[in-house]
Amino acid sequence: TPWSPVFARFAKNAGLRRATAGNAVTPTWYAGPKSWFPMGLALDHALINDRLECLRYQVGEPIGSDHRPVIWDFAIREAQRASS
Repeated sequence: TPWSPVFARFAKNAGLRRATAGNAVTPTWYAGPKSWFPMGLALDHALINDRLECLRYQVGEPIGSDHRPVIWDFAIREAQRASS
């Protein structure tokens, strides 16, 4: 989960951050019957560096897996394009 100290240490050491930082945390697992696990966990992530920005983040409806589909749209930051 994004609250794990192991996850935080990995991201920091790699110079990365969650693409959805600042956005609401939406559970991506468990997509099965709510009676089995009513809350779900945010387990699916995209990590990016400062050269990218996340334009859109969307968690889809269950499609037959125990994880829900996640869609990210990224762009290269303008300052990076200008200096390239």
